[in-house]
Amino acid sequence: MDITLPEQGRKTISSRPKLNRKKILPVLGLIFVAAVAWWQITLSSAGTPVKAVTVNRGDIEIYVSAPARVSLPSRADLSFKTAGRIAEIKVRKGDNVIAGQVLATLDMTSIYPQINQAEANLKIAQAGLRKLLSGRSQREIAVAEASVDQAETAVENARRNLKTVKKIIEQGKQKAALNVKNAEIGVNIASQQLNKLKSGARSQEITLADSQLAQASQALADAQANYDRVVALNNALLDEANQAVISAKAVMDKIAETDTSSVTYLNAKSAYDAAVAARNRVNASNNQSLEAAQAQLNSAKKAYDIALAQNNLTKASARSEDLAIAESQLKQAEITLELAKIGLDDASLDAQLDAAQAQLDTAVRSSQVAIAQLELQREGPRAADLQTAKAQIEQAQASLASAKSIADDAVLKAPFSGKVAAVNGRPGEIAGMSAAGGGGALITLINFDR
Repeated sequence: MDITLPEQGRKTISSRPKLNRKKILPVLGLIFVAAVAWWQITLSSAGTPVKAVTVNRGDIEIYVSAPARVSLPSRADLSFKTAGRIAEIKVRKGDNVIAGQVLATLDMTSIYPQINQAEANLKIAQAGLRKLLSGRSQREIAVAEASVDQAETAVENARRNLKTVKKIIEQGKQKAALNVKNAEIGVNIASQQLNKLKSGARSQEITLADSQLAQASQALADAQANYDRVVALNNALLDEANQAVISAKAVMDKIAETDTSSVTYLNAKSAYDAAVAARNRVNASNNQSLEAAQAQLNSAKKAYDIALAQNNLTKASARSEDLAIAESQLKQAEITLELAKIGLDDASLDAQLDAAQAQLDTAVRSSQVAIAQLELQREGPRAADLQTAKAQIEQAQASLASAKSIADDAVLKAPFSGKVAAVNGRPGEIAGMSAAGGGGALITLINFDR
């Protein structure tokens, strides 16, 4: 006969099945009673004596050979689709369950935050798309315009600062060259004076002394003129720096009338602070240049005094103490010349120029970025931005679906109604790694009626 194996395919075999006794016994009983009655009627009609016997209840085995279809019980070895720690097992071996009933669950502690995060990401992506579609507000455009104004102001300040630094460097180099020149003159004068004292004064030496005194006098006049120029230039630079501070403060005060907490106000305040800092640097630089001019003037006065004294010595007779003084003056003049040459090669001046140029370059780039951002604000969203925003929404939806799928996989349900044949795990164990299960099915379910 044919035997049907559900869920595993069909296979036809030849067998002699043993029928269910509970179903066949009533039928056999009726057959037996009918046979006894027929036998008694037959004996009575033939006149044959009948012997009474006692009937005992028992089983009669009857074998029937006929085609039949037998179905083996349905079996399902159930396990979680995802790894995790078992939170609860709701059934025990031998329990009857119905289709769709929850049999076991995994610990959802780490799954719920993933769902919440995925939902939050989806809301953020959707809000970003709505913001792109709604366009920029007038306030945002106004902020971008203010940023452009602020950046352009920073460029102008950087240019003024570069101009100031260049002037300071030029003055410093001129000062250093003049110091070298004066030091060389001082050395020549001291050397000539010493030689004169040693050899005695001659008419030519007297003429030379007078010439040196005239040179020293001219050098003193040049130093005084340079001092006056430095004072005038310093005043001009300070006026320009003060004007920049006044302009920056006016911008800051105007913005402060409406809002003192906005980014525009903070940028304006930064510009004002930068202008004040630039003015302080101008003051410091002015003080340095004025001190240098004063030192140059003092040096020229000292050289003039030396030339005058030398002229007097030339015209007077030389003494031993005069020779000692002349030698000391020559030594001092040589030292001054070496120091002046060191100042002429001062590398810090070039470093200041490089720093000011870098500041201007940075301000120009920031201004270009601010202008580009303003243009983007005015143009509205681009097609590429919209595509990106939509792709982010799709990605967030996929992440949310994946998180929910993980949550669904963390619940084990009965695929059909039946009886629990085995439970291979306990709460707290890692699914698929229980001692009893050995990494196999967590729950085995069987249905004998299918």
